[in-house]
Amino acid sequence: GRPYELAAVEARQGPDGDETVLLDQPSGRIELESGESLSMEAASGVFHRKQETIDLNGSVTVVHGRGYRFTSKSATVDLNAGRASGQEPIEGFGPEGKIHGQGFEILDKGRTVKILGESHLTFNKTPEQK
Repeated sequence: GRPYELAAVEARQGPDGDETVLLDQPSGRIELESGESLSMEAASGVFHRKQETIDLNGSVTVVHGRGYRFTSKSATVDLNAGRASGQEPIEGFGPEGKIHGQGFEILDKGRTVKILGESHLTFNKTPEQK
């Protein structure tokens, strides 16, 4: 029910015929109910037509409109369920500081982002704390 865009520099049929589409430099963006956006991009990907999922690989970058950004080696996006997840370590930053974790989940069509496993958050100092 939310507008989204999917694109790739190049798309070609996978080796299994119509089941998959191989993607070079795929990217996607969804507009959230708050008016902010959530975007993802990667070096490569595979779109599975029947399942309506995309497996992203290589320098997966997730950016939230509030200034949060993190990277991982891989992720899976489920277009029907409105969720994405990755089981590889993540590293990122945002207005409040830096974060490291063992994976991530994006749920509720982008409304909820969870950092999984052993995680570490370093807060930026506020001007009063310097």
